[in-house]
Amino acid sequence: ICEQCHRPERFAGDLVRTHTTYMTDEKNTEKVDTRVLRVGGGESAVAQDIHWHIAADVWYLPLDRELQEIGWVGVETEDGTLTEYVNHERIDEVTPEHIEKEKRLMDCIDCHNRATHIFRSPEELIDIALMQGKIDSSLPYIKREGLKVLDPVNSSLEKAYSRIDGIKDFYQTNYTQIYNAKWKAVNDAMASLKEIAELTTFPYMNITWDTYIDNISHQDSPGCFRCHGKLSAIDGPQKGRAIDASCDSCHYLITSE
Repeated sequence: ICEQCHRPERFAGDLVRTHTTYMTDEKNTEKVDTRVLRVGGGESAVAQDIHWHIAADVWYLPLDRELQEIGWVGVETEDGTLTEYVNHERIDEVTPEHIEKEKRLMDCIDCHNRATHIFRSPEELIDIALMQGKIDSSLPYIKREGLKVLDPVNSSLEKAYSRIDGIKDFYQTNYTQIYNAKWKAVNDAMASLKEIAELTTFPYMNITWDTYIDNISHQDSPGCFRCHGKLSAIDGPQKGRAIDASCDSCHYLITSE
């Protein structure tokens, strides 16, 4: 379905992405990273960078249901040559019979496994609200206090609302002058935090924002490092060499403030 529009052979080139986060200090110090993602792509004969993985024929052997533990990788060239890589810590589980029976051809959803229905963490959502100005970043410790009441997850929305209401007391007690001058900003921040609570508190579903693995990078799950740096070649000119895990293979930093 996705490939009706998102064609695997399409060359995307390099894409610039800016990531803004905030620290939990008194000033909610802003940190901005601008990175270039080497998305690449293209036809199999000339494909490169991240999207090379789906232009090429890359086979792999998962050792668990969640596809997080990879025991073997085989990269097949157009002439049929196969370069094999193995996880030496799990080598006893990698047999020719196991490979033949369970191997999978790598495709888009091996990385883009959370293309939709994404559950962001309270920290991510607070950062977004700060960046958009929904929460006033000049309120001392507002990110820290927001995280305190939302992470770990509350047992109910009512409890989350109650704890968020307590933020008003924090400012009235510790920053009286700021509260008197910015009481509306405090109320707006509390309203935004209640919206975030609604996006992160699902007691009846028995899930949280980290229930489902997201493999699109390597922040909250192994992602790329399921294979890169973990498996090494067992034959050929690459024998003994691990699959490249250098950061600039996929992205490089432009600025960091």
